[in-house]
Amino acid sequence: MEKQAAEAATSIKAVENTLNSLSIVMRVMRETLQRIEASQRDGAQLRR
Repeated sequence: MEKQAAEAATSIKAVENTLNSLSIVMRVMRETLQRIEASQRDGAQLRR
């Protein structure tokens, strides 16, 4: 029983680490997309 609890705790920690990594990736992607959108808006204004 203790072994199962330890394995479950290890699995939960792995899931937490994965979710944390994904949230970091999503934040970077969001920032990148915002910069792309801003540069496209700036470029569109320059062409007018």
